[in-house]
Parts: sequence; structure tokens; C-alpha cells
Amino acid sequence: MKKSGIFIRILLFLLLILIVLYWLLMLTKAPYQETPELQKGHADLSGFDLDTTLATLPEGYFTYYPSVLYTPEDVEQGRPAQWTPESENPSELQEWENYGTYRMTLTLPAGRAYGISAYSAMYSQRLYVNGEELSVVGIPGATVETTLPDTNHYTVYFTPDTDQTEILIQVANFHHSDGGGLLDLTLGTAQNIGARDMSAQMRIHILVGFIVTAFLVSMGLLLFFQCQPHLWYSLVCLTAFVRIGVTEKKDILFLLPDLPWEITLKLEYLSIILLVFSLVMYINSTFPGALNRYALAAFGAGCAAYSMIVLLTPSVIYTDLLHTAIWVNRLFLIYIQGALILRLVCRKDKIRYDHLLLFAEVVVFIIFILLDTYWYRRGGYRMALSLTTFGLIVFALLNMIVQIINFSRTSTERNEARLAEQEIREKDRLMERLNHMWEEFLQTLSHELRTPLTKMANCAGLTALQIRRNAIDDDTLENLEIIKQEASRLSGLVEGMKKVSLEADQQLTLADTDAKTLLVRGAGFCESICDKKGNQVMVKTDPVYIPLRVNGDGIFQVVVNLIVNANRHTEQDVITLTAESAPDHSVRISITDHGDGIGPDLLPHVFERNVSGDGSTGLGLAICREIIEEHGGTIEIQSNQDMGTTVSFTLPSQIERGENT
Repeated sequence: MKKSGIFIRILLFLLLILIVLYWLLMLTKAPYQETPELQKGHADLSGFDLDTTLATLPEGYFTYYPSVLYTPEDVEQGRPAQWTPESENPSELQEWENYGTYRMTLTLPAGRAYGISAYSAMYSQRLYVNGEELSVVGIPGATVETTLPDTNHYTVYFTPDTDQTEILIQVANFHHSDGGGLLDLTLGTAQNIGARDMSAQMRIHILVGFIVTAFLVSMGLLLFFQCQPHLWYSLVCLTAFVRIGVTEKKDILFLLPDLPWEITLKLEYLSIILLVFSLVMYINSTFPGALNRYALAAFGAGCAAYSMIVLLTPSVIYTDLLHTAIWVNRLFLIYIQGALILRLVCRKDKIRYDHLLLFAEVVVFIIFILLDTYWYRRGGYRMALSLTTFGLIVFALLNMIVQIINFSRTSTERNEARLAEQEIREKDRLMERLNHMWEEFLQTLSHELRTPLTKMANCAGLTALQIRRNAIDDDTLENLEIIKQEASRLSGLVEGMKKVSLEADQQLTLADTDAKTLLVRGAGFCESICDKKGNQVMVKTDPVYIPLRVNGDGIFQVVVNLIVNANRHTEQDVITLTAESAPDHSVRISITDHGDGIGPDLLPHVFERNVSGDGSTGLGLAICREIIEEHGGTIEIQSNQDMGTTVSFTLPSQIERGENT
């Protein structure tokens, strides 16, 4: 596939992902939210459209009473009036004590249902609206012994009887190094607040489903391919899932409502440590050699040390070290970005698309984490999801594209390897076939040359004897003629067998002859061979003249092979050659002996190559069958052990071939 085609496909896939994400965001779109014009301790919302817009109530606009936990009864008695604020400027940070009370009055249209949505990060809170306790998270107290910390998101509803609404919030935190504070409240009509909570919950569920799916896919890849990047990517997804559960909307409390606050807080801190560590190890395994091993070891030791501090020390200690840990993470993540950019710039070979996407996903994720930690330490931000969460989505989506590219490349390489392997197998089969045909050719050649060479040797021996005795006569000339004929026939036989064995595309050469001529020729050729065992060859034809149109040398070869076979198993007897016309215009030729016969176990296999019952090559009958079938005839054998054997074959007569043509 061309690189331009790959690039276009990547862009199309990214576009599809963006469309789906946009559709999901629109599906879970929350009501618009803004901060109205506020005064210290009071908000006039009579002209604010709470039906379409949610109002944000920042901490800085609440009146704060440090080191005292006021109740609605105290407000009625005028006790808060004894406190004079140090500054009327809400942008100035107030000194935070471990416990205190926040107060704000609202001007709202009476008789309508409203809702307040808030989040107790890890601080005990008690919320009063118009003197009624609507929410309590933990137990706020004036000492560490009387305070029970807890954490949760909560939404409460109220309907004011007058246009003045009073909000009173008790807070206490003795378990965080900075003493904590109050996170922004969100106010709106009951319907608007409900829509906002539902939208936020849907987004979290979609995100969790996305992260869990990415985790399962990566675990599947890890189990099948056992690749380190898949291991660390799985841990990134797993720690991100845990972090979402213990932060965002605290969904872990729906699954484990009795989970102690200490464990929830430790999970929150450990998850971010493990998330960053898993991300760093994923980068190191994906881009081997890009990070200095000593720097990597030092970072790992630092993560392990801070994790032990989180596990073994009180929350006041490890929360106090959070600022230092965040700065260490920032510096190391910045170092990673520089190392990756340097590797990309100094790369000598061509940059692959999957490596470029991996680089992009890592850099974007790191930037989002850095911005997230910066804004979090600056007081937070009002977003449906954290930047780390958005970065994780981008990270997972780009990683998905990388996996698709890798699978595509692997599939292409596998197909190419399969084709190459198939080509090699075909070549191996061809070589094996050629070797097999060559072996058959040599076996056939050896078998078919034996009888003619024996005949030529006999004639040559007799001729030599006559020459030595100076007794040259007509027999000498006849023997020389036989040697000449057999030499010529052997030359043609070798060429013919070579073509047959190599399966050359050839036409069978036919000539007119008759059955008796072929049989007499074969009998005469084998006469001297049969004389050695005291056998005679007799020829019978009915009628006397039976015309044939065949390849004379081929049928002669069949007759000779059958006579030699019969002679091998017969002594002092007669071998009979018969030819007769059949009603179907075919000619039936039989060679009969009264020798040893063939056993019943061997009889069905005698026409197969290399099958023999007497230690011979086992090629003669196989060659006979091939020649007869090439002529369009059939061959069969009948034998009884110790009673003799008859081999019969049929050939189309000259008349039948003439009719067919």
C-alpha cells in the first residue's frame, strides 16, 4: 500500500473518531454555566436566568468564619455579625484554618424548586439551606478527634418561601497539609441541576466504558503477543480507570459505599503515581533507548519511595509532599518530551506513520497532564472532565490507530510470507515430482534395455565366435542385422521413454500392421532367451490376418515383456501367443504359460510399479499397462498358483480406428 494511501486512511479514521466524539459530547451536553455578578457574602440572582444557565458560586465570594462552626441557630442570634472580614476584595485569599464556616445569602424568586451541586473533596462538610440541614459528608469538628473526614459529590434541592435564601456550610479538615477549603458550588433550577448531573454521569460512564474496552483489548494483545508495550499500556488504562473511580464523580462509592476515606485518599494518590510511572514505562518500551537508563531508574525509585510514603504515613505527611512530587513529575515529563523530539529529529531512517502517531499521542498526553497539574494547583477549573482524562482519550484513540496500522502491516507481511512459502512449497513439489519422474525413467530404461541388450550380446557373441573360426555365413549376416535393428530400436525406445517419463505433449505414432506379424516378431526375438529354459513359443491367430493400426515398437515391447515374464516362471513347456478378433471390433491378444502362477495376495497389485513376487524390478507389467492404455486398450491378468498365468490385452482394430476418424 502506498504511503499516501495510508496517510489518507489515517485522516479518514481520525475524522470518524472526531465525529463520534462530537456526537457523544452533544448527546451528553450539560447546561451552560457561568459566574454571575456577586458581592462578598451575597448574590442577587433575581435577574439571572437559572432555567437555561447554571450559576457558579466560587469560594472567594462566601463570607468565611474561621475556627468556628456556626449553626442556623447561631445566625438567628446574630453571632456571625461579631466577625469583621479582613478584606472586602474577594480575589484576596483568606487565611485558612482547619475548620470554619462559610455563609452566603441569595436573592431568588420564591416558590420555585432549586438545586445545589457540590463536592466534598476530602473534607467533612455540613450544608444548611434556610436553616434546614440538607447534606452532611463526614462530621465536621473543632478537633481531629471530633472530626470524621469523608468525600462525595452531592446534590440537594430546596424551595424558598421568600426571596432571600441563606446558605451555611460547616467545614473541617485536619487530614490534609494545606487544610483544604471549599470547592465551587453550582446553583440552578431543579430541572437544570438534574440535567447537569445526568449529563456528567453519562460522560463518566462513556469514558469508563471506553477505558475498560481499551484495557481489555490491550490485555488480549498482551496474552496473545506477550509484548511489553501492551503490558504497560494495560496498566495505564487500569490506573486511569481507578483514578476516574476515586476522583471525577466518586463512582467507586457506588460500588463500595463503606470504603474508608483513608483508602479512598490513598487510592487517589497512588493511582496518579502509577499512571505516570506506567506511562513512562510504556514510552520506554515503545521507544527503546530514547530515555537514559539512569534517569529512568532514578524516576522509578522516586515513584516507589513516594508510594511507600503514601502507604505507610498519615495523610498529612504525604499530602504535604504532593507539591514536590508534582514538580518532579513535571520535570521528568518535560525531559521525556525533549528526549522524544531529539530522537525524532536525529532519526536516520524513514519515519513510519505508527511511530509518528505514537510520538504524537505521548506528547499530547504529557502536555495535558502538565496543564492539569498546573491548573489544579492554581485552584482548579470548571470542566466536565479533567485535562488528564481528555488526554487519556486522545492517547487511547491514537494508540488504537497505531494498533490498526500495525495489524495491517502484520497482515500484509504475513500474506507476503504465505505467498513466498507457498511458492517455495510449489518449487519443492515440482522438484520432488521431477526427481520421481527421473527415477521412473531410469527404472524403465534399465528394465527395457535389459532384454534387447541380452539379445544383442548373444548375437554379438555368436558372430565373434564365427569370425574366430573363419566360419562366416548367412547366420553371421543375420546376427549383425539383428544387432543393427536392436540398436536402432533401442535408440527410439530411449527417446520414447524419455518423452513419456517427462510427460511431454506428444502424439502417438501409429502404423498399419497385423497381429500375427507382431506376435511372430516377438516370438522370434525371445526364441534364444526361451531356449535356455527349454521353453517354446507358439503363435496362434484367428483369423490368420487381423489388421491393426498401432505403434509397432510399443506393442512389440509389450509382447516381449510378457514373453520374458512367462519364460521366467516356466520350464520345459510351451508359451502360447494368441490373437483373435472380438465382436466390438477390438483385437484381443493373450500370452499364456503353465508355470508357477501368481499368489492371490500379489495378483491385485501386479500392474503397480515396483511390485514383484520374484525379486525383479517390478516394472515390466506397469510399463505394459501404460503402453496399452496409451493405445486406448485394456490389460488384465488371470492366474492360479502352480497352474499358470494368462495376460490379455485389447487393442482397437484398424477398422475401428478408421470409423472413428
